[in-house]
Amino acid sequence: MQKICQKIVRVQDGLITEIYDGLIYRDFHDNQSAIKELLMDDVGLDFDGILQTYEKLIYDIACSNVEFRAQIMHRLPEGWLDWAHSFYQDEAAGEAEATAVGIKHTIL
Repeated sequence: MQKICQKIVRVQDGLITEIYDGLIYRDFHDNQSAIKELLMDDVGLDFDGILQTYEKLIYDIACSNVEFRAQIMHRLPEGWLDWAHSFYQDEAAGEAEATAVGIKHTIL
């Protein structure tokens, strides 16, 4: 069964001021919170989770191929790839440490 959601969005002077989804009117004073609301409802996930998924995907693609890395570095803000590398390396190290601790407990 396909789920369809139609929304009416009111924009004034370049700002999203109101979203109506057929049940509730929501008022907004900045585009950032309005866009988050639209994405959360449509995707069914929190906005930060979506960003983290795409950040990790972009990082993995950049690490997989030198040509991709050059294209990605050209399009993203300076220093982003360095930030992503340190962030995901720390995350991987934490996961490896947690796994090692689990193995030690299993052996004992």
